[in-house]
Amino acid sequence: MAVEQGTSRIEARTSGDRGDEPWLPVVRAAAGSLAPDAAELWEKALELIPTDHPDRPMVHAHRARTAWACGDNHTALAHAQQALATTDRPDVITRARATIALATMSEKGAHEPPKPADLDALLAQHTSGDTTQAEDSALAVALADQAITEILGGHTRQGTRTAAAVLRLVGPDGDNSRATIPARMALSLGALYDGRIADARSIADRFMAQVSEDSGSTWNVAYAPWAVDGLVWAAAGEHRRALTTITTGRERARDAKLPVVESILDPIEALDHLTAGRWNDAERIADRYLPRDDDGVDDQDSDTVASRMYAPWLLAVKALVAARRDDPASARAALDTLGDQHLTVHGGGHLLSWAQATIARAEGRHDDARLIMRSIDAQVTESGSQVGWMPIALDLIHQEFEVGATARARCRALISRLAAGHGADDTVSAIWHGAHCFASGDLGGLTDAAATLAGSFPLESARFYAGAMIVAHWYGRTASAVQLAERANLGFAQLGATVEQRRLNELLAERDLELPRQAQVPIGLEGLTEEETRIAALICRGHSNAEVAAAVGIALPKVEAMLLDIYTKAGVNDRLRLAALVAAHAPPWARSRDT
Repeated sequence: MAVEQGTSRIEARTSGDRGDEPWLPVVRAAAGSLAPDAAELWEKALELIPTDHPDRPMVHAHRARTAWACGDNHTALAHAQQALATTDRPDVITRARATIALATMSEKGAHEPPKPADLDALLAQHTSGDTTQAEDSALAVALADQAITEILGGHTRQGTRTAAAVLRLVGPDGDNSRATIPARMALSLGALYDGRIADARSIADRFMAQVSEDSGSTWNVAYAPWAVDGLVWAAAGEHRRALTTITTGRERARDAKLPVVESILDPIEALDHLTAGRWNDAERIADRYLPRDDDGVDDQDSDTVASRMYAPWLLAVKALVAARRDDPASARAALDTLGDQHLTVHGGGHLLSWAQATIARAEGRHDDARLIMRSIDAQVTESGSQVGWMPIALDLIHQEFEVGATARARCRALISRLAAGHGADDTVSAIWHGAHCFASGDLGGLTDAAATLAGSFPLESARFYAGAMIVAHWYGRTASAVQLAERANLGFAQLGATVEQRRLNELLAERDLELPRQAQVPIGLEGLTEEETRIAALICRGHSNAEVAAAVGIALPKVEAMLLDIYTKAGVNDRLRLAALVAAHAPPWARSRDT
């Protein structure tokens, strides 16, 4: 990839003795660097370039962008505003406005989008030949910044349109990866928020291939394609792939010293754990990146404090896990940390509302929970999304369905809108197929969907079994209803979903049904390989993953991957339940002190 496209604009406007322009080498170096190194170089360029030089605003705009990447929002806002005040160039204005929006969201949680560019006028100017290739490239890069900012701010339609304009400027096969990678990321996120998972995956594959081809590019890390790729894998239920790409992105971000990128990756990893049913892991990620002082105030000196822009995701995860475990007090404490911060739909607002609805359910306020979920549905729709986040959409459908047969019409309307273009992924298709069966009363389809989802979306699987119980009861099949309720109860028990278990018992009581004496949880310990057995033994004795890796002599990522396989075989979702399972059944390898 060529260095930052904005530098070509400078070179196109200058002539004569390059020795009279000592900032040019610094600008070139800054364009090929990453924050915080780039921030220092852009600062140096500002010291060298004359105050009245026409390209000084562009340098201010770049300095603002790198300040945001370093987490210095105050400096980012100052330089972006300086750029806006001193230029009429569309590319500089667009870049500065996007940075102001990002820095404001990071600092205050505000949701105002950057002012939309007049895309029709800009594209008309481009096609008329009134601009140079360097000017077109610089504008495409700035618009790519804006597209990502609009998507993150919850303005899906606006961001998708801006990203499409970028690809029209540079061409669908253009080699300006500084513009095309973030533009395709914005399109992938837009497809994801629209519920078109297969389309999102296809677009993500394309920009990830471009990242790999441009491995020498510095900007592919700054735009965190790994975060978007991980998010798309997580939405499709491919949790192992999600964790792999998130881990890779985190390593690259740390190498580049990009704290903002880490703050994007952390909540996505926590959400992946949450949807995969690994609630302890989700809570661990949130606790790790949201450290607290004894007085409950953020420890601002910690390197692990997440950006305010993404901290709401982590707080929502903590609240959701606490509420599912029937601990509404802890859930409320997590949400209260945010105070009066105003959040965007995709910046955490919908997740916090989801947590509030879950708390309401934990407290038995099911009508309140339903109203909150409907408000999320309205917010996401208004933002230009069709789905927003799949678990939230499914939560709303499940709550509507619990009302009884009279709610089927609303369920069908929701499903018809949500499922319009979801794509062909197996897990996603199973969810929508199950949702259709939910509304139509197709018992066989419900149980098929529940079985398919057991590995990727265990909570949804258990809830589909609960829905199948209701359908079976409608048909007068009492024995089948109880059997399906047992399977749902088992799924909730393995997740530690206390609230869902209690709600299931309420649904059974409403129908004069009762679970039989709880059957023993099926044990899969005998299916472990020799190496898995050794890892399980060490885990159950309290060793950390790193200690296990050192003891067994394998890499830490492999231990983490194998531990997921062990959980799956044992029918648990964290090390505490694995240890309890082993203690209850005491296989020979657990009784031995040898490893």
